[in-house]
Amino acid sequence: MKKISPEEVNEFKSAMFDKDNSPLEFSATYFYHKDIDAQYSPGALNKIIGFEDESIYSDREIKILSILEDEKENRSYCDFKWKILAFLSVQDAFDAPLMQQGDDLLSLFSQWYFYYESKYILKEIILCGLNGISGAIGPLLRLFLEFNLLQNFVFRNRDKTQSYKFLENYYVKGINPNWSTVIKGALPNDQFSKPIKSRCLIHLKNLSEKSLHPYHPNFTLTQSGSTSPEPTLKRIFFYIMIAPIIESVLWIYYINLPMLFHGVQIERKFGFNGPVGIFVDEQTTKIIKKSTNENSYEAFYDYAKDQQDVVDLLAWYHGRESLTDEDIMKSWDTENDGCIKDILSGHCMQIAKLRALKEAMAFRKAADSDSIPDDMVHSIYDLMSSYQWWKDTNEKK
Repeated sequence: MKKISPEEVNEFKSAMFDKDNSPLEFSATYFYHKDIDAQYSPGALNKIIGFEDESIYSDREIKILSILEDEKENRSYCDFKWKILAFLSVQDAFDAPLMQQGDDLLSLFSQWYFYYESKYILKEIILCGLNGISGAIGPLLRLFLEFNLLQNFVFRNRDKTQSYKFLENYYVKGINPNWSTVIKGALPNDQFSKPIKSRCLIHLKNLSEKSLHPYHPNFTLTQSGSTSPEPTLKRIFFYIMIAPIIESVLWIYYINLPMLFHGVQIERKFGFNGPVGIFVDEQTTKIIKKSTNENSYEAFYDYAKDQQDVVDLLAWYHGRESLTDEDIMKSWDTENDGCIKDILSGHCMQIAKLRALKEAMAFRKAADSDSIPDDMVHSIYDLMSSYQWWKDTNEKK
């Protein structure tokens, strides 16, 4: 083990204490590609997922990333990165409508908590892959899929009931329906959605069999080339296991947010004061196209263009008068957001800002753990560590 001085240890501990006592910080990035149609790769994985600070990496993580990024003709790896970029892009379509009087106003923002929690889980999955910790990827992937299924269930339930009541009950009780009900409710009850529901069920079943329960020796983790959790020639291709799950999640959003297939020039009709969510820009639609194969894209596009919401929203958009460049620039909030040099830079800043705000507002304040005295916590721990306590508890049943 590498020797570390006591000073370095204390400095590290101090940094952790400082972070623990500081408020959460949220940031977001929006990538603008000048000629996205001609791009083979969307960029480096660490930048896409938001790991730009190299101080968080170990030496071996940097080496694995370098190996993956040097493989210029690795089509499956590039497809994987386009899928991640598409997953990060769907949040731009998230809206925040007012529903029934009496609904908790916090629900306007916390309704998207499940997506943003899954985004955090996705980062952990990728870090596990870069470190060769393959056994942790399966359980996390199931969590990732379940969070996004529940997100779309909440979204559709909101539109169906015109209320946030289910969401509010969930925050109080923390209980969601069984997963067959969630899957049924996460997608429309039509023929087009049936294969997607079937795919999700199969993924959940396979992830459970190989990750959440003891599995057959045929699936031993040592078959990847090592008896230690470390990168191997097989384990560095971790993304091959992840990509199908991300794709199935994307398909769910593609059904529920059909405007993703109809990007528009938002500022041209609304300036920098457009509606939150609903519309996405033209680049997002191109990212969506690159996230799936041509046959699948055409199927989803044809499904989307016939949805009444898409027809109505596009009619509303095209029915509005187009603004001049001067009008668009005047709509920028210089006082709060600083200066911009042109419409494009303002567009990028606006999307990044909205992404960060949506994520920050999606999380409700947790219960204050400081209300439980330390001595009580230690007493409970000591009690539960006692065989006699468990014996007495069992005899009382």
